[in-house]
Amino acid sequence: MNTSALGQAAVGGMLLAADGRTADLNVETSRYYGDAMRAILRELADAFPEPERTALGVRWNQPTGGFFLTVDVPFRADNSALQRSAEEFGVIWTPMSYFYPRGGGDNTLRLSISYLTQSEIVDGVKRLARFIREETAAQPE
Repeated sequence: MNTSALGQAAVGGMLLAADGRTADLNVETSRYYGDAMRAILRELADAFPEPERTALGVRWNQPTGGFFLTVDVPFRADNSALQRSAEEFGVIWTPMSYFYPRGGGDNTLRLSISYLTQSEIVDGVKRLARFIREETAAQPE
């Protein structure tokens, strides 16, 4: 509804070229995102071995698709923490509280792996892990 004729023609041309099979149009993209998701899950597991993960109170979901995942942390994942993460560690994430209009998600951050290379994921998780450890250590007991 209200789509431009040019946009409709472009999508129509893509569908004609793929004999109407939209899944064929996404094979490369799906593979890319799947590889990236597996990489970040692997890197998080390497960065936070189970005993340390449990001791710190760090955990994450295990998405089987897409390009977002969430990480629960033992500190408030707010704009102040995001600013420190970005400025001092070069890692940007989204506070999950943004997605809870009635409150919630205060200790959860959302990571995106879209458009990241494998080496960027490896490096980014290392920097994120340093941030999480330092931020956790700075919390009052």
